[in-house]
Amino acid sequence: MSSLTPHLSEHRLHSHRRRSPRVRVGVLLRRGHLDAMLAAGAGSGESPELALRAGQLSDMRNRRVLAHRLEEIVRTANGRGSWRSARPPLAARDIRAASMQLMQLARDLCEQPEVEPAGVALTQRLLTDGTGPLYVYGQNDALWRAVRDARAALFGGV
Repeated sequence: MSSLTPHLSEHRLHSHRRRSPRVRVGVLLRRGHLDAMLAAGAGSGESPELALRAGQLSDMRNRRVLAHRLEEIVRTANGRGSWRSARPPLAARDIRAASMQLMQLARDLCEQPEVEPAGVALTQRLLTDGTGPLYVYGQNDALWRAVRDARAALFGGV
């Protein structure tokens, strides 16, 4: 490994902070659409907006926030946390059944130095979609499959 590798990784992770105001505003206004594109596998090199959003999603600070939310949801579903929020009620039975996978997803988000933005976008969707498997009791292991897909996408699979 060359001595340039850490510098290049650091540059890649933080290059989104030097984007033009037009690109930053575009990302702010189209964040949901860009997230959906990244979750579907769009490459971050396809546009400056996708590159910026991919960098924002993949930023370690954002990944830690998502991981903390996953851990909080598992604790709450197991009766060890409190759900003080305007969020919809949790699908606690399904969360308990998939708790090991949810906790592994949280670890992957925090422990991996680099992940693919698609996996982070899928995790964000899992947490924020009030009609998704964290909040609506699923059939055929919908939550387990959503977590499996997010974890695979973190590492370039799916």
